[in-house]
Amino acid sequence: RLGFQENTLSSPARISPTAAQCPIPKRNVVNEHSCVRQPTCGPMTFNNTYLTLDNSTIRAWYTLSYRPVYYVTGLKLRNEKPCNGVSRWWRHGETCTETALDNKTISTLTFNIGRAMNTSEDNNPYVLDVKFKPSHKCGVEASGAWIKVNGVCWEHVHADLYNVYDFSEWAFKHPGNIRARQPVHPNPILKWAQEGSIILPFPHGDQMERWEEYEKLFPRLGRFGDKVNFNFLPSSAQTPEMAEMLGAIGSHQDEGFESCGSPGEAASDPVLGHRFSLALDDGKGDDHWQNRAPLVRDQNLKAQKTIAWYSIAFRSPDQLRQ
Repeated sequence: RLGFQENTLSSPARISPTAAQCPIPKRNVVNEHSCVRQPTCGPMTFNNTYLTLDNSTIRAWYTLSYRPVYYVTGLKLRNEKPCNGVSRWWRHGETCTETALDNKTISTLTFNIGRAMNTSEDNNPYVLDVKFKPSHKCGVEASGAWIKVNGVCWEHVHADLYNVYDFSEWAFKHPGNIRARQPVHPNPILKWAQEGSIILPFPHGDQMERWEEYEKLFPRLGRFGDKVNFNFLPSSAQTPEMAEMLGAIGSHQDEGFESCGSPGEAASDPVLGHRFSLALDDGKGDDHWQNRAPLVRDQNLKAQKTIAWYSIAFRSPDQLRQ
């Protein structure tokens, strides 16, 4: 469901400071006389407020703002060599069966992982990102290797394992949503949050090419366990509810934003009728939509032109209407 804002020529949109986005009709010969500077439409910035991407915080994005935020598991390596650039290593306990590697590879991994443990500012309790120099070489047999360094067992894992993403948009665009519209099939992305989880497991049978193709669509917040600054998070994650929970104080840029009116762009009022659906879901599940009746109406998208025509035919105040 979308709420339409009042943005007419006589009253260009003036949105509350907590609004996610303002109307942005371009200046043209019709509306240029209506354009005004609106500070509340400028980009929102927050004071430096730090949070840890842990279980309770990640879960709050869904319970407070209905945004499915998860950290990702189940990503598989495809023979990536850990000595190429930056590689990710998953921290385990003190006991493990180390991978059989040649002495040169063991020396390279031990040196670089040990240096990262001792000198980097990476304090994540679960994973460690290790940077290797171009001169450092190791074979494909080191892909997925287990090695013990300074009394800690490390496993080479996929570079995105344990990353935290906002999957709100993907929950609508996922190819499996067509099947999920059937009553017995839940939304493949939302179902984990609806069950109380903060983990999105990558399907075991899916090819990693799919992840590499779509990962760029997911706003990244950090890694599970990272301490991050709320002000530097993707705007989709800077929800008013999370800002209030964390005590983050937001403000708009002083120079403001140009807001131009648009002829006939009036705000919607569901009480007046003419309630037609849009291809959206707010992430709260089917039960939530049922509880919002009678203001919500389920309609076939293909019938919207017909619905509009019938509305005009039956409700228009003209002398031909029977």
